[in-house]
Amino acid sequence: MQDDALIQKMRTAGIDPDLTYAILERVNAAEPEAAPSFELPSPGDPRIVDTTRPLSLTLPRAAFLSRAEELSIPSSLIDRYGGEDPVVLDDAALSLLGVALYPRTAYGVLNGGAATSYADLTRNRAFEPDLFELYRASFEAVAPRVKGSAKGACPAFYQEDTSGGPSFLALTLRNLLLCVALYRRMAEQWHTPLRGTVLPLFQMTSPATHDQVMAHLEKLRGHPLLEALFAHTGYRVDPTLTAQQPLVAALTHREEGLPRRIFTRAYGKDGELLPLPGGHGQNFMVLEGIYRRLHEEGFRFVYLTNVDNLGAFVEPRTLAYTAFSRAQASFEFSYKTPVDVKGGILVRAGDVLSCRDIGPAIPKEAVAAFEKEGRPVLFNCAIGLFDLTYLTTHLEHIIRTLPLRVSEQEKDAGRYAQVEQITWEVMDLIERPLVFGVDKFRRFLAAKLLLETFLTGGLHFGRPELEAFFASRPELARTARALSAGFRRVMEEAYGYVRTEERWRPLRLDEALVRMQACGGIA
Repeated sequence: MQDDALIQKMRTAGIDPDLTYAILERVNAAEPEAAPSFELPSPGDPRIVDTTRPLSLTLPRAAFLSRAEELSIPSSLIDRYGGEDPVVLDDAALSLLGVALYPRTAYGVLNGGAATSYADLTRNRAFEPDLFELYRASFEAVAPRVKGSAKGACPAFYQEDTSGGPSFLALTLRNLLLCVALYRRMAEQWHTPLRGTVLPLFQMTSPATHDQVMAHLEKLRGHPLLEALFAHTGYRVDPTLTAQQPLVAALTHREEGLPRRIFTRAYGKDGELLPLPGGHGQNFMVLEGIYRRLHEEGFRFVYLTNVDNLGAFVEPRTLAYTAFSRAQASFEFSYKTPVDVKGGILVRAGDVLSCRDIGPAIPKEAVAAFEKEGRPVLFNCAIGLFDLTYLTTHLEHIIRTLPLRVSEQEKDAGRYAQVEQITWEVMDLIERPLVFGVDKFRRFLAAKLLLETFLTGGLHFGRPELEAFFASRPELARTARALSAGFRRVMEEAYGYVRTEERWRPLRLDEALVRMQACGGIA
């Protein structure tokens, strides 16, 4: 029975009582789950497409023509690629067709995270204590500036003097704006009319980040990095394509018995509630209206990714591959490295490919056992691309059945249970998901810890003390150098930057577009 006084307390604490009680009901009604048994995907599984090699997609001519017409592909491209039967689309063809799909594609970011654990001293030191000591001065200079800030508004990299570069959100927008400019240039060549909005940005924020993110977006309109691009493309960020994730209440710990109840003793105080986010998997519920609106406006594909992954830029080859193979969704995975400790891995349950987060959904020990056997583990890059027609048709089912993951917590607030939904478990609910095996050092440059951002940006590489440490830790050194090389490549290819005199500087629009075209084989 619901308690009116408790409901009022929830509202006062910013908690959504209806959602909290709905979650509580689902948790208590759930059958005890048998110990999950997972295997790694078989080598050569045809559902996993290796994108580190040139791509090729073969399909009947009639299927190509039908799909191209459905997606309003310019007639000059249809004529160029649709003459033979079957149609064989190679890397160059997929790149061009992908650019032609930009007016049918929207780009979404999960922007609800605050940089609390990102800049936490204990967590950064625990990652690698000796390495942390080498970066301690830089950490102490930077951490107070970012701790608790919206992650999207934090610098995406640091210059050699530890001054911050542009934010994650600024670089996300710069890539979108360059893609829009590239589309406009190509549309002239294709003699095709321009469509109103190309690659609109949408996002899910949280109560912890919403105001900061919206204020930051407003400032970015006049940012020197973006101002000319906004003017050239006529692009605007629509604030109505943002939705805020609600908070839910923590539940009682399993040791207090079942069924669970609302946790009302936070920090040892009777009647004190603990508001928590319900996981980024709530995006399907929170963004439901935005997904449906985008579909009504003619968009047919949506990216969904984390705001803090510099590798999650728009990729035309895989966009076209997903579209023309009629996959209902595609997901990107890369080989797990020593820095990939927080996130999910690709597993197989029977014939079903699935993503399971390490900890909440698959034990750390099981992952360690796979690695000990020398078996390569594919780690989730948290980049999803959805066929929007399929997604909107199945949204109600996804919202209703995406698993709730309950984790027992012991923190300063007490012993309680947290309930979350994980976006990438949606793979289980999609009939024909496609998996792209990608180069981690191009597509997954994530920043879960400040120390990771320092390594990826190559901060202080070449200093004797850091090189001596790398000499003693060759595996970590290889990963760090590969991350740094990948960072340099995507800064040049996707974000239009160049490094001169030990500083990163943005290229002019024309220079950046030439670089983007050359790197993508787009002509």
